[in-house]
Amino acid sequence: MRSLALLLVITACATPPTPIANTRGPDPAPVTAIAPVRSAPTAAAACPLGWDEFALAATPTIALQPMVPGQAMPEECPWDFDPSVALAHGCADCVSGTIAPGRRAVLAIAGPAGSGHFASLGLVVDGPQPRFACLLASTVGWRYLAPVAHRLSPLPWLADLDGDHLVELIAWQRLPWGNDEVSNALAPVVYALSGDTLVRRDDRGRALASKVGDAYAALAALPDDADAPRPKACFLAVEDALRHWGR
Repeated sequence: MRSLALLLVITACATPPTPIANTRGPDPAPVTAIAPVRSAPTAAAACPLGWDEFALAATPTIALQPMVPGQAMPEECPWDFDPSVALAHGCADCVSGTIAPGRRAVLAIAGPAGSGHFASLGLVVDGPQPRFACLLASTVGWRYLAPVAHRLSPLPWLADLDGDHLVELIAWQRLPWGNDEVSNALAPVVYALSGDTLVRRDDRGRALASKVGDAYAALAALPDDADAPRPKACFLAVEDALRHWGR
């Protein structure tokens, strides 16, 4: 009897277990982080552009912050920005879209206003842990672009720029060529979402940058005002920079 029992134990151990059926489906594909793509500064002897100052505003990454009840909002946010309310109900000056697979974004825009044409942007993104970010943009370059404004208006702030059915954040910034507020060009700084970080991707804004470049070319072709000559060399330097955007 003892030998028979031992034989049964050995046989049971040698029999492979029945595999458990997978009822949850295939594992999700890993998310690949994207790296920033920034435009290489172009040199124009006739009108040097202020790339260092531009880089201070057009940072390579912006981390999304967790939403905490009762927290004080950063000063870059629109004055009445509440990320949880914007995400749940939207707002009068909000635009929205899918910014990453399965993640909806809502953008609140205050401005542009003041002599610097500053706009406060508040972006909130849903997900297992909704997060937000605020930043300051500037469309002060619009001052010179007014005669050709029809080529660009209305400016997009949250739009699908590369045709992948996902929106990008467009934070318009100033690209200076002088020391006063009027001596600034308008340049699109495009951000895509990677995980919980906004990543600057100038390559995704090439078509939009080219469109702005066309406007500066048209501006340079206009006749001068007798009372206020236009800085055509700077318009052409900006056009050249925008032609090489994201490369």
